[in-house]
Amino acid sequence: MISAAACLVAVAATLPSLPTTNPLTAHHGGSSGTASGGANGATGSNAPGTSNPAAPGVNGTAPGAAVPGAAAGAGTAPRGAAGAGPAVQNGCNTYQGVSCNAIQVAFHWYDQGPECPGDQNLGPFLKTLGVHTDPEASIGVLVQYFNAHSHDIFSQLPSGQPGFYGRQIAPHLYKSDGGPFCGNVNKQAAVQMATDGNFAAIGGCITCGSEGSGDVIQSVLAQYHVNSYEPTWNTNAYYANRNTAPYAWGALTSGDTIVQHLSSVICNAYVGRPASDTGDGTVTGKSRVFSIANIDEPEENTLGDRLIGNIRGCGATIASGPAGHVEYAKDTSTASQQAANIEYQQRSAGVTTIVCVCDAIAALVGNTQDASTHWYPEYLVSDFGFLDSPTAVYSQPPAASKNVVAVAETNEYDESTQPFCATPYGKIWCAVKGKAQPPEDFALWWVVFRVFIGQIAGAGANLSPQTIYDASVNGCAPCAPAGDSRPYDPQIGFGPKYPDGQYSAWKDYTLVRWDPNATSPWLQDIQGSGAHGAFVPYNPATKSASLGWSRWRSWGVRTK
Repeated sequence: MISAAACLVAVAATLPSLPTTNPLTAHHGGSSGTASGGANGATGSNAPGTSNPAAPGVNGTAPGAAVPGAAAGAGTAPRGAAGAGPAVQNGCNTYQGVSCNAIQVAFHWYDQGPECPGDQNLGPFLKTLGVHTDPEASIGVLVQYFNAHSHDIFSQLPSGQPGFYGRQIAPHLYKSDGGPFCGNVNKQAAVQMATDGNFAAIGGCITCGSEGSGDVIQSVLAQYHVNSYEPTWNTNAYYANRNTAPYAWGALTSGDTIVQHLSSVICNAYVGRPASDTGDGTVTGKSRVFSIANIDEPEENTLGDRLIGNIRGCGATIASGPAGHVEYAKDTSTASQQAANIEYQQRSAGVTTIVCVCDAIAALVGNTQDASTHWYPEYLVSDFGFLDSPTAVYSQPPAASKNVVAVAETNEYDESTQPFCATPYGKIWCAVKGKAQPPEDFALWWVVFRVFIGQIAGAGANLSPQTIYDASVNGCAPCAPAGDSRPYDPQIGFGPKYPDGQYSAWKDYTLVRWDPNATSPWLQDIQGSGAHGAFVPYNPATKSASLGWSRWRSWGVRTK
C-alpha cells in the first residue's frame, strides 16, 4: 500500500557537505562552453529513453538527453549572436542549471525494476487498476509543446524570444528514483540530480510506482538549494519548513486543505443524519459511526488526527478502539491480510462510514475485501491518492464503488465528463499525438510541469529559486487561464493574496458520487470503450442535485 506523501527523512547526516549558497556553475560541459549532451552548444542528441551510462544508482539517460524543442545547454551564447534568432536579454547564467538558452530540468520516476533489497513490485496492482504509463512519451510531448508554445499561454513573456525569456527547457531523465520502498535510492538519486547541475527536479509519475518517494527526494534537493516539484498532499507546515522552503513545491491540494474539505462536508452534511442506503442492513439508516484510515506515516497520521479532532468537535461519533483511526502499513506483501484485519475491527465497532485519506491501491484492496464479505459501508474520499479520479474507482467492485462519495478537487470532475482531447492537457497531447491513446501518467506530469512552467514564467528573466518564490507568494503568478475559467490560476497561485490558503495550489471542490452504470468519455479514452462508471453530482440531502463548486466558507466548521 503506497502513499503519495511518505514520511520526512532526516538526510543531513548521510550527505556530503552542502553549499550554503548555490554556485552559478556546476553545468555539465565545464568551462569549455560545450552544452550538456551536445558539442559546442548544440542540442543534446540523445532521444528520451536512450540508456546511457549514468552515475551509480541512477539508471537513466545521461545529462543532456533532449527531446525535440529542447534548447542548447549551459554556457552557450545568447540566441541571436550567430543569427539564430532575436537577441535575448535574460541575464544568462543566473543560477545553477540556468544558461542563456536553457533551463536544465531533471525528470525522475521509478521504472519498477528491483532497486534495493526488499523492493516491492507494484506492477500487479497497477495492472489491476488498468494503468498504462509511458513517462518518456509524456515528458517529450510536454517539453516540446511548451518550449514551442510558451507565448500562447503566458502573455507576459516578451515577444520575439523563444521559450521562457529566451530559454527553453532541457530535460534530463532519471528512470530509477527508488520508488516508494527504497529510501536510500531516493536519496542517492536526489544527490545525483543536484550534482548533475539541474536547476529543478520534477516527479509526476506516481502511477509508475513513485508514490512516496517525493518527500525523501525533496528534502535532499532542498539542502542542495535545488527546486523540486512533486504530486504530494503534505501539510502546510511541510512546505513552510525551514528545511524545505523555498525549494519544495507541491502541485496539488495540501493535506490541510483536504482535511478542511472533508471536515466541512462531514460536519455540514453528514453529522446528525443517518447513513445512506448502501444495500447493507447493518449500515443503511443507522446513526453514523466514522472510521478514519490513512497510511502509517508522520504526515498522514497528522492529517488523520486533525480530521478526527475536527469532526469530533462538531458532534461526529468516532468508532471505538483501533477502528477509529486506522493507520495501515506501506507493505504490499501484507495488504490483503491488513485489509481483512481492518474490516473485522471496523465491523465489530459498528462503523458505517469510512473516510479514506489513502492511496488508490489501499482503497482498491480495502473495498475489494469489504465486498468479498458482503459488507458495504459508506466511503468518503478526496483528491488524496487521486481517489476523485475515475481511474482510481472504476476497477473496484461495483457493489462497493457505488457507495463512494468524493470531495472532488478543482476540475477533476468536469474533465471526467469530457473527451480526453477536450481537457486542457488533452489538447496538448492531441495537438502533438493526434488520436493516439494517451498514457495514464500524461495528465499527472502535466499537473506538476504546469506549476513549474508557470513559476518560471512569473519569475522573469532573472531566474532563481528566490525569484520564483517571490513571484509565487506575492500574487497570482501569473494568472494565465490555460484551460481554466476561474479568475485565479489554481495551479500557480500561492501566497497570502491567493484566496483560501498560502501553501495549497488547488482550493475548490465539488461533491460527487460514483455511479457504476454512468459513462465517462474521459475514462473511455484512457482505458478503452469497455470501461464503465463515472462520478456524478451528489447532494447528501437530496441524494441527487449537485451542491456545485464551492470553497465552503464554513471551513471553520460548525459546532454542536
